[in-house]
Amino acid sequence: MKILYDLQALQPDDSGSLFHGGGEYARYLLEKALTSGYGNDNEIDALYTGKKHIDRDVLDFCEKNGINLVDMQNISDLSMFLNNERYDVFYSALPYEGYGSLRLDKTVFMSTVHGLRVLEMPYDMYELRYSKGIKKLLVFCFKVCFTRFYKRLKKREYEKIMTRRNAVIHTDTFHSKYSIINNFPHVDKGKIKVFYPPINDTHVRLTQKEEQDIVHRYGIDDKEYVLIISANRWIKNACRAIKALDSLYDRFSIDKKVLVLGADDRKRYGLKHRDNFIFSSYVPSQDLEVLYKHAFVLLYPTLNEGFGYPPVDAMKYGTPVVASAIASVTEVCRDAVLYVNPFSIDEIQNRILRLCDDAQLYRDLSQKGKKRYTALIASQKKSLPQQLEIIFGPLKK
Repeated sequence: MKILYDLQALQPDDSGSLFHGGGEYARYLLEKALTSGYGNDNEIDALYTGKKHIDRDVLDFCEKNGINLVDMQNISDLSMFLNNERYDVFYSALPYEGYGSLRLDKTVFMSTVHGLRVLEMPYDMYELRYSKGIKKLLVFCFKVCFTRFYKRLKKREYEKIMTRRNAVIHTDTFHSKYSIINNFPHVDKGKIKVFYPPINDTHVRLTQKEEQDIVHRYGIDDKEYVLIISANRWIKNACRAIKALDSLYDRFSIDKKVLVLGADDRKRYGLKHRDNFIFSSYVPSQDLEVLYKHAFVLLYPTLNEGFGYPPVDAMKYGTPVVASAIASVTEVCRDAVLYVNPFSIDEIQNRILRLCDDAQLYRDLSQKGKKRYTALIASQKKSLPQQLEIIFGPLKK
């Protein structure tokens, strides 16, 4: 088979973020396919955009494995290229809106749709705090004032991808599958395959002193901080979480600090108890693993999620999680986390106070989290060969 594999998922998204779940998903699948021998049986090319950043290690990995790199700048050129080169499959782990307009003759278009966030949660009023610059402010105002029209526009783009005659859709959870079916009833259910995404199964391999040194580098102590991540994205709901915790310090003597990752703009939050909050815009991946492991709790009040890696990453180490009872989170985490209404500041406070006070619940969540993580790993590894075979075809004997 001749396959074009889309690496653009590994390049910066609209927010400018260099790292996100869709990119790690694309990297993982390609690496597993090549180490499993699919590169020997197929002709695989990889698509990227040369004018955007891409990890040099990814390009080196492709070249080492004999993958031809294709620099493509626009959709019209991509349509012509796909048809001229007669690819059997074009796979994208993060299909872009313009992909619905691709003109394909015999090429099967496979994609992973990680959720319908733009339809399920098009905006939130706290998004205004993230709308820096006139363009983002105008987009926010448009979404608020013309929500129905905005959702229709986005739905039309999704529909072009979902209803293609030669499309196969992968998605991360059954929540997302039935969200697709609900929003696009004309989609053939048989085209939608559910595969849990790749889950990080590596653990921190440092000495206790090395781990403690990393924790102390951020001005915190072991198990003495609430961890909040991805605070640079409004959809992760850091504003309500921070507001809830800041208000708690008014009324209770809580001996925990708050470590906020992904943002360093304190002014956005109007803090009264600034000394209790530590901000870091970026941490290396090894540091992040250590910070998951040594946190008192991960507070993850996301407003929408196609899968949700952070709770899983925390559960791996037995770190209790307070997470939103919304979208796919309950399917992924089941009874292994303490759920919260992400729109309720009072309820976020309630959950944190309870974990500070209830040692037995804390221990139960720690044990359940580890078990749920192990079950997710087993499920993903079991389904991976089937997913690879759908994309790359059966391995030759």
